[in-house]
Amino acid sequence: MAEIVYGEQAVSEVARELIRIFESADWSGTLYIGYPILSNIEGTVRTDALYVSQQAGVVIFDANHLQVRQSDAGMIEQVRNAQDKLFAAISSKLLETPELLERRQLAVPISVISISSEGNFEAGDVFVSTVENVPTHIRNSNALSAEKFEILNSVIERTATIRPRKKRGECDEARLSRDDSKSY
Repeated sequence: MAEIVYGEQAVSEVARELIRIFESADWSGTLYIGYPILSNIEGTVRTDALYVSQQAGVVIFDANHLQVRQSDAGMIEQVRNAQDKLFAAISSKLLETPELLERRQLAVPISVISISSEGNFEAGDVFVSTVENVPTHIRNSNALSAEKFEILNSVIERTATIRPRKKRGECDEARLSRDDSKSY
C-alpha cells in the first residue's frame, strides 16, 4: 500500500479514485494529493496528484482535461502543453538537487498522465488514461536506490513551501520603492 500524503488542495473525485487504487497492497511509494505546489519564475504550478516510487520514479497526474478525445487534435495540443508545463516544473525542482543527478542528467524518470473519462490512448508523447487504467500506464523503470528515493521524497515534500524567485524587474521595483521610502 502506498503512503497517501494530503496537501492543502481539496480532494477531487479523480483524486479519491486514485487514492482507492493506490491504497491496495500492490503499490509501494507515496501518492501526494493536491501537493506539491511547484513554484517557478512564471508562477505556481499545482499538481492534482503525484506518485513517487522506487520503481516508477515520479508520475504526475493531470486531471484538468477529463473530456479529451483522441480525435480532438486541438485538445490534445492543450494536454501536451499542460503536460510539458508539469514536466518542466518538477524537472527544474529536481535538477536543483545534485544527489538526484548522474553525469549531469536527472536520474529520476518522470512521466505525466492526463486523466480522461473518454478513454485511454497515446498521441505521440501525450499519455491519456481513465482512472481505472492508470496502473497499466505507470511504467516501471530501473529502480532508484533507496538513498535516491529518500532524497526524492524529501525534495517533493519541501516544494510546497518554496517560493519562486522574483523576476529581475520585480526585484528592482521592490528595491526602488524601499529606497524611495527612506527619509534622511
